[in-house]
Amino acid sequence: MNRQFTNNLLAYLSSMRLYAAPVSVAAGIIGLVNYPATSHLRLIIILAVLFFGWGINQVVNDYLGQKEDLHNAPKRPLVSGQLNLNFAVWLSASLFILGLILSFILNPRSCLIYVFVFLLNITYQKKKHLPLLGNIIFGLLLAPCVYYAAICANPDNTFSIFLNSKIAVMSILVWQINFLLCFYSDFKDYQGDKKADIKTFVVALGTQKASIIGLLLLGIPFACFFYFSLITNQTGINPFSLMLLIAAGIMLFYQAIVFIILPAQQKEITNLKWFSLGVVIFETAIAALVSGRLALLTGVISFILAEFIFLLNKKYLA
Repeated sequence: MNRQFTNNLLAYLSSMRLYAAPVSVAAGIIGLVNYPATSHLRLIIILAVLFFGWGINQVVNDYLGQKEDLHNAPKRPLVSGQLNLNFAVWLSASLFILGLILSFILNPRSCLIYVFVFLLNITYQKKKHLPLLGNIIFGLLLAPCVYYAAICANPDNTFSIFLNSKIAVMSILVWQINFLLCFYSDFKDYQGDKKADIKTFVVALGTQKASIIGLLLLGIPFACFFYFSLITNQTGINPFSLMLLIAAGIMLFYQAIVFIILPAQQKEITNLKWFSLGVVIFETAIAALVSGRLALLTGVISFILAEFIFLLNKKYLA
């Protein structure tokens, strides 16, 4: 019985795809550099909720998307049978409730964002068959993390945080770059989505046209980043932010070009891992506009952590 529980727990952790969880954590860091946490304990709880909240949503996606995953990701524990369905449902529900309780303790108003993100995730899974709509919703899943972290860190400033135009623009940048993360993840799922009649933008256009459009779309968040940084800081982008932005650009544009010139690579999960890391670095570049050293440290730690978790779970990710 204990061995069965352990196997299910390990399979559940693999299903959480925590190698990409720094995407939500980095979004939260943007909120935290603008409104620092009032205690270290509060900071740890916020980051933990963001980190594991990503994972819970991934398991929910696996539960709702079993039909297409039979083709897209047959090695995932829930699809292959390594993860018991009832175990996954009950553990996800338990972790969701725990996160909700912690959010209430930090700031009761944050529960609204917490629940909203989970509901958006379910909506994404139900509506991703509509071209672009699924990508838009996925981007909106990550943008609220900026606000969630900020209001949990400073519960007394909730309303001023929501009225802060700087936070709003940073959240839009987070939405833009995660829209593209979802867009590029659709390439790997092209065959399965097509068989399951899920008409993502990639399925609707075909991989060749979609890869070219993806490269063009990738320029939008970078252009918006430069514009925002110039209107908010007359001295220009600080060195930390610029360094992170260049690193993100190299990672993201390189992957986008690979998708065009080497179509076979579109199916490789490793390419999506590198794209998600590029998104993390882009988000830390946003945070670096406020706190360069902290953002750089976050980027380095996220990179190492994501790579380590990916190597541990690689056999389940095909």
